[in-house]
Amino acid sequence: MKHIFLINSVSSTESKRKKLFNRIVHTCKQESLDYDIHFTKGVGDAFAYARKIAETGIPVRFYACGGDSTLNDVAAAVYGIDTAEITAIPMGSNNNFVRNFGKKADFDDILSLIYGKTISIDLLNLNAKCCLNNTTIGFDRRCLSIQKKISKSKIITGRFAYHLAIFAAISANKKELLHFEYDDGTSETIRVALANIANGSYFGGGYQGAGNTADLQDGTFDLMLILPTSRFTFMRIMHAMRKGNILDTELSRKYIRIRECKKLTISKAEKIKYSLDGEPLKAEEIKVSILPASCKFVVPAEIASEFPAEK
Repeated sequence: MKHIFLINSVSSTESKRKKLFNRIVHTCKQESLDYDIHFTKGVGDAFAYARKIAETGIPVRFYACGGDSTLNDVAAAVYGIDTAEITAIPMGSNNNFVRNFGKKADFDDILSLIYGKTISIDLLNLNAKCCLNNTTIGFDRRCLSIQKKISKSKIITGRFAYHLAIFAAISANKKELLHFEYDDGTSETIRVALANIANGSYFGGGYQGAGNTADLQDGTFDLMLILPTSRFTFMRIMHAMRKGNILDTELSRKYIRIRECKKLTISKAEKIKYSLDGEPLKAEEIKVSILPASCKFVVPAEIASEFPAEK
């Protein structure tokens, strides 16, 4: 098997990227692996590079070294190709996807990834684009936009920048009037503070949006809605999500709705601003469907026993 490490050229600092490069070379030479390292050259390069190699049909494992957007690009590149699999080495601002399997630090061990376990996970087809972890409308989308502005200063970056963005977004206290058409034929138009289309459980800076209900191997996705609240109540909700116990609180029963879906359409009177695995996008409407067991993902050997190969 070929092992290819795709390093996002703008994720993390130059010194950290250099250290990672040296660790990769040392480990792969030590294990006598057939490997290559590619530094991305801009938006879309990770997808194009990985897709070109995956389409050759050679057995290959891609290591996405960056954030959730980089990993999502690589997942999209290997979709439909049985000989390709993916995993991640976290180097981005949030890296929410790997939190579905444990700690980010588990994925920092290159040797554990090399000898990790391949499992089948679901993907989302969202407006003909691949979505690996989640898509948000409303509060989180605004937080990500504010986070990017804060991070441009190079003084405050990463998760701390997202936490600061939360306070700015809460102060605005904006709501979204959205129309939902569900896969059982029902529909509704409601105002929400946040809509989270969750394949995985985490969004933002490690907030557990769908509680522990989201499952990457169950053939469904979760739609989580936070209903309009006061600013103070919303802060309490975010705090509970940060702790991971939102579904155990009275706040959940009053202000949060979670629904399992296989298909979903969302629309509104104007273009919808949303974030797909950290990428800000706009659309007239959002059409989502589940792609069951459509991606081969490698979990570290250290935690492999916790995850079944098939489900």
